[in-house]
Amino acid sequence: MTLEDLGETDGVRVHAAEYPLPDYEGNPWSQWGEGVALPDGRYVSAVGDHLGQDGTTWFYEYDPATDELTRTVEVSEFLDHEDGDWGFGKIHAPMVLDADCSIVTATYWGSRRGIEDSSYEGDHLVRYDPITREVHDLGIPVEGFGIPSLSISPDRRYIYGEAVDPSTDAATEADTGVFFIADAATGEVTHLDDRDEHVGFRDVLVTSDGEALYAMNDGSLGAVRPDGAERVIDAVLPGGGWLRSATPTRGQGAVYGVTRDPDALFEYSTSGESIDMGELEGYVASIALSPDGETVFYVPGAHGNGPELGGTPLIAVDTASGERTVLARLNDVIEPALGVVAGGSFSVVAAPSGDRIYVGLNGGRSGSDEEFGTVVLAAIDLS
Repeated sequence: MTLEDLGETDGVRVHAAEYPLPDYEGNPWSQWGEGVALPDGRYVSAVGDHLGQDGTTWFYEYDPATDELTRTVEVSEFLDHEDGDWGFGKIHAPMVLDADCSIVTATYWGSRRGIEDSSYEGDHLVRYDPITREVHDLGIPVEGFGIPSLSISPDRRYIYGEAVDPSTDAATEADTGVFFIADAATGEVTHLDDRDEHVGFRDVLVTSDGEALYAMNDGSLGAVRPDGAERVIDAVLPGGGWLRSATPTRGQGAVYGVTRDPDALFEYSTSGESIDMGELEGYVASIALSPDGETVFYVPGAHGNGPELGGTPLIAVDTASGERTVLARLNDVIEPALGVVAGGSFSVVAAPSGDRIYVGLNGGRSGSDEEFGTVVLAAIDLS
């Protein structure tokens, strides 16, 4: 599928195309995790069918040299999946690059409905080789648990992940689970942290010195070093919320994150201070940082109401001043051109060159009742 040049809007140029989906109906087809930009310029992401039994996910590559978006491989083909088994209808965890520039991510159940009486054994860490387009199984780090979240250490040797029990607490509807550290090359688990105070299970913030931080139930942060040393950081997340997404580390600079309950933006400084940068326009599930560390990018309305928040805006925040600028109203250009309502995003990624932002958008056909089911990749040129 070739990305179409949709022209300039608000001073930036937008290219977009629908993801070429397999020829069967998903439940629905959707994208739930962040893609990753490779050093050679390609962008890799995933779309899943959201199914439990026999659910599966496909990897996709976009090559800016050709403007082609290509479906490459199906995850379940590499995981000894047998017909009728519980599948992997999502990739929910972000994709990260290991020391060899291969992509490490995790499978995720497509639906947990009925999972207790199924063949489900737990989600897998997987490595995608962008040269051979093969998926390598790194095993199940926590038996019986799903993996909605992971990050990687600055030296790209350790995976930091959150694993959740598929049996949700019926009273609170809150996930329970564990934090884990695994060797990025082998998948071997080197540390498990099962503190009851752990909440959210949707992102791990990694500091420039390699410490992994996750949300706790009083707005503080659980902290774990690669050697397994644990502590609690009293820095309170904005409004006592829990961590939803964080930017990768950039050298020795600050890291930025967003919370839920409330939806807010914050800076985690190099001195270990959490600085509230204000409320967001809506639910944000993915946040990107420019290579120079000067700009944060996000799209509010992740779960489908982006058009109601100003046309599904891509927003830039100056990290020094906190000033926010709408770079493009994505739905305002995508819907007229493609006939798809661009509802919201779970993947906002900055290219290493710093001149392009990739946004994956879940949406539905214009004029229909569909909110999800069609997935669009938008590439926004900043200069």
